[in-house]
Amino acid sequence: MVTDLEGRPRRSTTYTGVIRVRPSPVTYVRGSATMLWESGNTAHPVAVLLPDGLPYLAAALDDAYLAPELAIQGMHGDAYVETVSARFAPDPREQPVAWVELAFRFVGRPQTSFSYRVTAIVPPEAVPPPQ
Repeated sequence: MVTDLEGRPRRSTTYTGVIRVRPSPVTYVRGSATMLWESGNTAHPVAVLLPDGLPYLAAALDDAYLAPELAIQGMHGDAYVETVSARFAPDPREQPVAWVELAFRFVGRPQTSFSYRVTAIVPPEAVPPPQ
């Protein structure tokens, strides 16, 4: 728990992991994602729901904040990141929760790995109790 500038309690959760862009099927294992990409040194948009993320109650996220960080960890050839962002994405199963989605666009070959860190600052009531 942390306190914001107005003295309100907030829950701070930091997610870290690795995203590997390789010519292989999509898999999610312990905070890492591997994605299928075609070859070429072109701009690629990537968006993944963080595999180790908590579900957040969508109705309680009005004043929530996400701080994404991304770094190229390994590559074949030149690569760079054009943009990076994070958002609370609606549940694909249409449940009343949201998940952290990390999105970025990079230029480079598909043999590229990225390390990420996303910090979520949310009201305490935005995290449902464990079931």
